[in-house]
Amino acid sequence: MSGIDFRPFHPGDEQRIIDLFWQVGPHIRTVKFWRWINQENPFGHSIIELMESKGMIIGHYAILPVVLSAGNTQEKTGLAIQALIHPSFRNLKNLLQMTSRVWEHCAQEEIKFIYAFPNDNIWKVYLTLMDMRQICDFRNMELVFKDRPVSLPRPTIHLEVNRLAIFSQDFDDLWADSPIAMSKKISIARNSEFLNWRFLHHPLEHYIVYAATAKEKVHGYIVLKFYRRRDKLFGHIADILTARDGLLDISLALLKTAFEFFTHSKVDIISGWMCPGNPYYDILASLGFAPTGFNTHFGYKSIDGEIPLEFIELKNWYLTMADSDAF
Repeated sequence: MSGIDFRPFHPGDEQRIIDLFWQVGPHIRTVKFWRWINQENPFGHSIIELMESKGMIIGHYAILPVVLSAGNTQEKTGLAIQALIHPSFRNLKNLLQMTSRVWEHCAQEEIKFIYAFPNDNIWKVYLTLMDMRQICDFRNMELVFKDRPVSLPRPTIHLEVNRLAIFSQDFDDLWADSPIAMSKKISIARNSEFLNWRFLHHPLEHYIVYAATAKEKVHGYIVLKFYRRRDKLFGHIADILTARDGLLDISLALLKTAFEFFTHSKVDIISGWMCPGNPYYDILASLGFAPTGFNTHFGYKSIDGEIPLEFIELKNWYLTMADSDAF
């Protein structure tokens, strides 16, 4: 189709980008949100390619830079987000040209690979035409909660659980002492800089954060949020992390407070991402959570041709809703 220009993002494009977001889908997006996720990310500015026609932004694709940690190893990677094309210009030629240009920029920035949680509409295109490889599909863990009180074992250690307004640098030590970091799971490091940006500085979502402490030391945290679908109120467990020692007791104390909050809020269903092989999966399963929720695709695309084998097995990853831009 003639009259289309492909180019990188330039300052001043933000308003017209948000026009496109509203023209394409129902999700509430603002310039403040766009800047928060693409320019205030602690790992750096997103790599963004735009399609433009007659002064209007008609396409947008972003790769959010992410440093993944696996023990002492760190990899510069990217999370694919915000692939949008105006309905009047939506075809494979435009999509492939826009995405291939982004991947060229990723190579220049020495990004090793990109990963994504694509929706059903684009997943087959990614697999068949864009050389994306599947790591797995996994289902959301759910617990039907309303009017079905859950009995939790009593923790064997005393912990204070309180609402949190800011993640202090004490949470850097918590991450280093967590079972995720200690077992070398592939994950975004949950340090204070990332946690404050991801949750407490988010310009649209409302997160509820609780921290477990004892003798002025932080032992864990849990992050909650709401989502309403039709006549059901969902309570999301967006993230959870504990120290390795006392993992079960800390988890139970945090979940007890979360369940009390969700009971007060009249939540119908509690849900969250938690995959087998992670220490909190078994705890949630013992409380009645089951992988019965929505299905999520999880895949990657190599940029430099060399992917460590451990990165293509789900059991080696630690994933929660915090790892997606959708929650």
